[in-house]
Amino acid sequence: MYAVETTFGQCYKQMMSKRYSSISQRLWGFSFGQLMVSMISNLYYVVLMAWSVSYFFLSFQTPLPWKKTTNFLDVAVDPLESEESSADLANEFFNEAFFSDKLLQKTSSISESGGIVPLVFASLFVSYVLVYFSVWKGVESTGKIVYVTAILPYALMIILLLRGLSLEGAWSGISYLFYPDFSKLGTFTVWYDAVNQILFSSGIAFGPLVFYGSCRQPSERIMKSSVCLPLINSFTSLLSACVLFAFLGHVSTTLGIEIQDIQIEGIELAFVAYPAMLTMLPGSNIWSVVFFIMLVTVGIDSIFGTFDYMQNFLLTEFPVLKRKIRKEYFALILVVGYFTCGIMFTFKQGFYIFEIFDHYSVGLPVLFLFTCEVYILGWKFSMSRLNELLMANTGESFTTFHILNVKYLLLAIMITTTAAGFVMELSNPLELPWWAFSFGWILMAAPIILSLVGLCVPKRRLLGKLGKYCAKEIDQYGKVIPSEQLEYNFKGLCCAGEREELKEASFDVRNAELEAQEANVKELELVESPAKHLKGGHSTPTAAAPIEVLDVELEVEGDSNDNKI
Repeated sequence: MYAVETTFGQCYKQMMSKRYSSISQRLWGFSFGQLMVSMISNLYYVVLMAWSVSYFFLSFQTPLPWKKTTNFLDVAVDPLESEESSADLANEFFNEAFFSDKLLQKTSSISESGGIVPLVFASLFVSYVLVYFSVWKGVESTGKIVYVTAILPYALMIILLLRGLSLEGAWSGISYLFYPDFSKLGTFTVWYDAVNQILFSSGIAFGPLVFYGSCRQPSERIMKSSVCLPLINSFTSLLSACVLFAFLGHVSTTLGIEIQDIQIEGIELAFVAYPAMLTMLPGSNIWSVVFFIMLVTVGIDSIFGTFDYMQNFLLTEFPVLKRKIRKEYFALILVVGYFTCGIMFTFKQGFYIFEIFDHYSVGLPVLFLFTCEVYILGWKFSMSRLNELLMANTGESFTTFHILNVKYLLLAIMITTTAAGFVMELSNPLELPWWAFSFGWILMAAPIILSLVGLCVPKRRLLGKLGKYCAKEIDQYGKVIPSEQLEYNFKGLCCAGEREELKEASFDVRNAELEAQEANVKELELVESPAKHLKGGHSTPTAAAPIEVLDVELEVEGDSNDNKI
């Protein structure tokens, strides 16, 4: 699907907001559904950057504030101790309390109120300043930033890996990584989380991948990069896992506990496990500064793609914004709005709010949108046509397996996963109070409902007075669709297939007109058409014009008005 989305963006030239509606007017909601998911994910993703900025500021303290005062290597381990003490032994190395109690000042539950944490608030402000200066020029500025944000993480990860492999017990951790418990593959949660992780890390179904594909030259090669980039993505995940498990092997060997008894997962990997590893490097303060600079740059690297996509979508869908506001000012308005909304994450119960956004806003909605995208591109637009566009522009083509995989296998897998995921979400997996659970469902349902609304309600009718500021609707061939026809189509009186027949009819009429003019025929009767007379005054062209630019005027019997196809 990486290659499919890139091809759809690069070879099918349409505005981001019109890509699906140009295929069928009823599909306009899916473009806006993707936009909503990207906007919500941006809101809470910057919070990760803010926490990284907080750690960056704290890295200048000596010793590092999250470093245990007691050397965990000196902890006496009694082999007769019960297994319940393994977690306590691990805490001698991993300082989880610093992250939750000292940095975030987390309350005992989401229902318990708390004030703003000053350090997190200041870090959020700094994060949005960095985001603004990364995206204020749009896609032109992002290419320069990538040189730093893409290379620095790999350099530091390799240094940490070499350090980890030099420690005692590191290879036991690596062995544990590559000899997993295959019995867990029978658990649906594992597959559900894996699908979400792949979609989130690769950017598929969010919209930015199609957007950046549209920024490429039509003739640029696609297939090679579409294979290499997902492999690099997976390699990066594997590299970070090797670093983590090398240190986990060392900790488990030193404390005499099993690796599976070390309960570190999710957000704690970045803000508990890795900071603890940094304390084992000589000159830990310097490495800590570099590491959290790396996390900030990785955050910027991820965020400016969705911000660019979001700006382009809104500016092309509402051209009045582009005429009235410079891109720099528009980006500033977005960033200020995001910062204002993001303040809720800086409260002491902000971590629980973050968990709700992380779980509900990009889980099931992304699976649903991806399933719809597979169907639309595989069947509605058709993989055959996409393959023709790819061959015409780049000379490449999809394999038969690729086409069949998208149309049948992938679609079946995604329908099954999405349906099972919906059932799983009914069980309140985060064990939230009813009001927080309801809020999570609103976050999850909003993009899905918006996507489906377009099947029943025209966009301009839904937007009301705001609809007059939207860009004109166009079809697959770039022809503007009159507003009256949009209502006409949604009432079921005309569909995309009938519009194609009208285009073919217009071509036949034009050819008939040329033959009539060459034969000096004044009147022409068209077969299988209500038109009886062609309006005069046309000069004889030297060649038939393409269908896309035809403007044939017909005079229909019994009607004084001229009808244009």
